[in-house]
Amino acid sequence: MVKWDELSFNEKLTCMSLFPEHAKQDENDCIRLHAYRALGFPEEAEQDDYEDIKNQAELYFKIKNKLETVTITKKEYEILNEILKKYLGE
Repeated sequence: MVKWDELSFNEKLTCMSLFPEHAKQDENDCIRLHAYRALGFPEEAEQDDYEDIKNQAELYFKIKNKLETVTITKKEYEILNEILKKYLGE
């Protein structure tokens, strides 16, 4: 059986999706940063000791919050609905 702690730096980068929680908690700042970029930033990343992770987590949530507040008009909704119907073959 393969253990996360026995993997090399490159192996960890390559296999982080197989060990997502280990990757996000790795002691190596670069591994954590790559994991967060690939798998998403948790809120606790904003408190990380590594400044790059902290800054990118803040940016991630700033953009994420803006996306969650996007509104569309009724006309835009109708257009999107028609596109989806055509796409789904309805």
